[in-house]
Amino acid sequence: MKLYIFIFIEVIFLMMVGLIIYHAEKTRNLQLSLGFNKIIFIIATIKLVWFVWAFNKNMNMCNFAKEIYC
Repeated sequence: MKLYIFIFIEVIFLMMVGLIIYHAEKTRNLQLSLGFNKIIFIIATIKLVWFVWAFNKNMNMCNFAKEIYC
């Protein structure tokens, strides 16, 4: 698969988690595991930066997987 597809999926995921965090803070509903959602948001942001880095190096998904795991 192309790496930009994974970047697009990650951006959509970040937007959804950001919306959950925004709604939880706006309604003052901190019982919705706000801390956990913020941790997931930070990890997903790091993953997005990693995908963009691989995209800028003109890697495809196979080369990127070899870079990570080998």
